[in-house]
Amino acid sequence: MITTTLDRLVRKGTPADVPTLTRLLAESFAADPLVEWIFPDPRQRTALLPRMFRVFLDLSLANHGVYTTVDLDSVLLTLPPGATELTGFQQAELDRRFTAALGPEAAKVRAIGGLQDAAHPQDQPHCYFSFACVAPDLQHTGRGRMLAPYVIDRCDRLGLPIYLEASSPGGAAAARLLGFTAHGQDIRLPEGPSLRPMWRAPRTVR
Repeated sequence: MITTTLDRLVRKGTPADVPTLTRLLAESFAADPLVEWIFPDPRQRTALLPRMFRVFLDLSLANHGVYTTVDLDSVLLTLPPGATELTGFQQAELDRRFTAALGPEAAKVRAIGGLQDAAHPQDQPHCYFSFACVAPDLQHTGRGRMLAPYVIDRCDRLGLPIYLEASSPGGAAAARLLGFTAHGQDIRLPEGPSLRPMWRAPRTVR
């Protein structure tokens, strides 16, 4: 059973994990097309990417949505139903944090967020997968295929669909293997890459 096997390997992230998981996210996404569009200068990317992921990590942590392995070599950031619908105060605070962390480059993050919000399904409560990664030296070893099944199993038990936006062909292929299908039109960034919205309906747990 998934719950029996993975409960020994997967746990919720804690504030103490933030430095390690921030570095892990930054290293894993350094060559992602979306990240390269935000930070085209490699030196700037190295400096600012950890700051950007710290904001996203803190947001998921505040919503009890960070999952990691006991060795902190994989991480999945999620948000529960309703958490993506920020109040005006929450959005202003998030904008403030991105501006403080990224300076002028925060405008690109806000632009992406606006396009994502416009495409984000609002007609059904769901869990949102924002970022997932495994340590670069463990990629293609199967290690990264633990966290998503762990959370998917819990969403299935709650009858919750899951939504995500794949930022690369590899990410979309991995999501399809987990039962996700394309949902609506791709989100196209100005003179940049596309994000593929994907949806997974809950399955009956026997």
